[in-house]
Amino acid sequence: MPHHPPLPWYRIPVFLPLLILCLFAGLAQPAGADTWTLLTPSPTGNNLYDAYSPDGGTTLFIVGDGGLILKKVGTTYSQMQSGTIAPLKGISGRSASDIWAVGGSTATGTNTDPIRSVLLHFDGTAWTATTPPTYSSFPDLYPINDVWVSSTGQAYAVTDSSSAPVKWNAGLAKWEFENVTIPDGKHSDYKLSALYGFADNDIYAVGTHGTILHRDATTWTVVAQYEPSYWLSTNLLQTVWGPSAEAVFAGGNYGQLYRLLPSGSSGWELVFGGEYLGGANMMDMDGTGADDIWFVGAGGAIRHWTGVLNALDNYNDATGKTRNTICAAGSGQYYFAGNLGLIESFNPSTATRQALNTPPAVNTPWKTAAFPERLWLAPLYLDAATGLYTWDGGRMTPHPVSGLAGNGLTWTFRAFSTSDMWLSFWDYTASQTVTKRGNGTSWSDWIMPGTSGLGILDVAKTASGSYVVLMELNGKGQPCAVGTDFPTCLPGGSESYQYAALAASPNGDVHAVGTGGQVALWRNGAWSVATVGANGDDLTAVAAAAGMVVAVGVNGSAFYTIDGTTWQPVAGITREVASPPTVPLKFFTAITHAGNGVFWAALNTNTAYTDGGKGFLYRIEGGAGVLVQGDFTSSLNGLCASESQSAAFAVGDNGVIWTTNPDFKETIPGTPAPNLLLLLDN
Repeated sequence: MPHHPPLPWYRIPVFLPLLILCLFAGLAQPAGADTWTLLTPSPTGNNLYDAYSPDGGTTLFIVGDGGLILKKVGTTYSQMQSGTIAPLKGISGRSASDIWAVGGSTATGTNTDPIRSVLLHFDGTAWTATTPPTYSSFPDLYPINDVWVSSTGQAYAVTDSSSAPVKWNAGLAKWEFENVTIPDGKHSDYKLSALYGFADNDIYAVGTHGTILHRDATTWTVVAQYEPSYWLSTNLLQTVWGPSAEAVFAGGNYGQLYRLLPSGSSGWELVFGGEYLGGANMMDMDGTGADDIWFVGAGGAIRHWTGVLNALDNYNDATGKTRNTICAAGSGQYYFAGNLGLIESFNPSTATRQALNTPPAVNTPWKTAAFPERLWLAPLYLDAATGLYTWDGGRMTPHPVSGLAGNGLTWTFRAFSTSDMWLSFWDYTASQTVTKRGNGTSWSDWIMPGTSGLGILDVAKTASGSYVVLMELNGKGQPCAVGTDFPTCLPGGSESYQYAALAASPNGDVHAVGTGGQVALWRNGAWSVATVGANGDDLTAVAAAAGMVVAVGVNGSAFYTIDGTTWQPVAGITREVASPPTVPLKFFTAITHAGNGVFWAALNTNTAYTDGGKGFLYRIEGGAGVLVQGDFTSSLNGLCASESQSAAFAVGDNGVIWTTNPDFKETIPGTPAPNLLLLLDN
């Protein structure tokens, strides 16, 4: 049995971004008729970064990844149209009809294209984009980290790409950089994370190197700096707030907390000391007074300041869930919001939290899905006790797979009907790829005719009812048409094991796509090979419909063919190469045909880049593609569609399930109940 190698990079699940190199994305207008709805978690699975209430907690606005703006009124959530898919990091206002939300995303692997800024204003009816500031020679430059709005309606914002805050110029309808005075002994290579104020002439901003700025009536001044000038800052201040102009606090990574000295004194004092690499990592704070401040942060940090030096009461969440923001909820209570859609109410008097969101019942990363009469979900990591799942009225019904003694890594799951299911996985216990077929009541091992039992990476069912598979060798596949005795495989020995995915067309063609843009075509009982594209991009997924085949791959490459042999680039989808090109900036993971010539493709940004690990959804029709939604916190690993349900489904990390039709019929009338399809051996 061949040795199982490490997963190819495009098959490795995407989780947390590594803060190196550069970022990706860009703004896009969500397509109105092709919106995707998140089935789970609810109301969102995106990371949430900031919140604002104009009325003491009755109404709550929350911003997050994917251009998300949630409006909460009582127990009802609605998603507002922001006009962007870029992450939104800050929100502030002075009333329900005067609110600012800010954010943005950067550009490319070479970091030479303009970085997109997002500064949105809400007038009580709609969110409107405003003209961002210009920095250096780049227009529309960089993500905005935070915003604060004074009682006069004047808005101020900060970015970690500049040492100067920006101010909204209402007369010119644009944002402009303000002046900063840097006294002797202070340096200018800091970046700004957050700001808060009490009046237009009394505002504080904080950032890297333990830097604190203060704005008077005319200018900003660096008033404190607790770290020398180095390329790397270990004293990052991430939040600043105070119950009054005389009681101002600044906190940040590793739990350090500074307090403005009383009037008549000079400077700031450290009131809680750091705990280097073991602190609370404060992200936000709120409270009722100088001796009653609550902090939330990364890794489940929830701390309380009662005025005692070097003492923060610990109310940390043992589950380690990150909370990025805290907002007063009225009656002395608070709202928390954080990663993966976490929303909570918090009662300080009892130190109890109540979840206001609904996490997924199963938060495993999904590999893919299929809809043979109902929605089936295949986890990336198989567990013998649960196996596959079906979606049943919002509940998850497990379907154990017989013969799986321990755990496995899913290669592929295909379901042509409930009586014709294929599951291929790497069995950790046996150290080999195993392929099983399900007939609706049981699973049995499947072995390629004429072979000793090599596993498969993918399978396609032809128009005549026969099968083509990718025989697995060291994590790569060889296309083989299955016969009754011996398969007809693409010749070439080990050199033919270069393929990742299959798709069958209604006319009988089967396409396999793989390394270096290779495409193998099964037509009229014979194999032929071609190379698609001039750049050698690996192709990772393919889907077919009548008169159209679409293949997608790394660097955002996408191609289509009408006759099955002549390939052209998909218009509207930009190929983008990182520097160095050996680590792709982005890559397509899946594609499906949803009916009527409409294809959906899922793309992820690479975790090797800052702010990577995000998922995007593209619509492709007639050889042209458009980015519909994206910058989702959770990457997307698989797609499927049901023409009878007018629904496409996208699944990915953290248990997320998206659909184009939230009203799909969860069980088609006349099909057996899920408990009859447990797929257990009798």
